[in-house]
Amino acid sequence: MTAKLYSADEAERFGLVNKIFPDATLAEDTFAWAKEIAQSSKYAIALSKQVFYAQSEMTEWQAYQYAKEMMALAGVSPNATEGFSAFLNKRQPTWNEDSF
Repeated sequence: MTAKLYSADEAERFGLVNKIFPDATLAEDTFAWAKEIAQSSKYAIALSKQVFYAQSEMTEWQAYQYAKEMMALAGVSPNATEGFSAFLNKRQPTWNEDSF
């Protein structure tokens, strides 16, 4: 709201960005992080992107209601159950990518 520009460090501290990488290793670090994300459920990634883009056309109230519904649906998906089970059993999850 102030239109103030923030440094990358400040933006990270405020929670506005997830990670910052040095210019010298930006490409390698970004690729490594993308590979880490790609290990997640493709269903969860696709659903998250769908929700994000759908919310951009909604009012704040609508976006919160939609997110709440989608989080509830995602939370009972086969991949969510597998993720919880894998975590509790200290093993790597086996994603069901047919859950789209």
